[in-house]
Amino acid sequence: MTLFLFIAGCPEPIVYQQDSIQPPDIKHMVKIVDDAHRQGSFWIDAFEYPNIPNQRPLANASFDQAKQACADSGKRLCTAQEWRRACTGSANKRFGYGDTYERERCHTASSLDSGHTSMMQAQEFLVDSGSKQYCQTDGVFDLIGNLEEWVLDDWQG
Repeated sequence: MTLFLFIAGCPEPIVYQQDSIQPPDIKHMVKIVDDAHRQGSFWIDAFEYPNIPNQRPLANASFDQAKQACADSGKRLCTAQEWRRACTGSANKRFGYGDTYERERCHTASSLDSGHTSMMQAQEFLVDSGSKQYCQTDGVFDLIGNLEEWVLDDWQG
C-alpha cells in the first residue's frame, strides 16, 4: 500500500539521504533509532512537507514528483519499513500514542463531520501540520491522519 498526496516538495515523512549521518540542518527532524534498520537509525521530518510546524501541508503531487522533490532537497522518501517504525514509535504501539484508537487525537476521516477522507478534496479537509499537538509519535507529527504518505517501496502487511 503506497500512501500520500501533496503538491510539490517532499512529503512527510522523508529521510535524509545518508541515514547514519546527521543532516546539515536538523531543525524539525527526528532521529529514529531502529535496531532492524540497516544502519541502526534514520532521520525523518517532524512535520508534513514543507516540514514547518503549524503550516498547511501541500497536497496532490504524484509519486515521481515527491521522489524528485526529496532528491532535490538532499532527502529521500522513507521506506515502508521506516514509515511503519516511525508510526509505531519506540514503544511499538499500534497507533504510536497507544494501542487503543482515540477518535479526536488525530485529524482522521472519522473525526470529520462530512465523513470524507484526506484524499478527497484534500485542501478542504487538511489541518496545519502539528496542530493536533497530541497526534505525534516520538516527536513526529501527523503520521496518523491528515495527508497520507508516499513511501519509497510498497509495503504489504
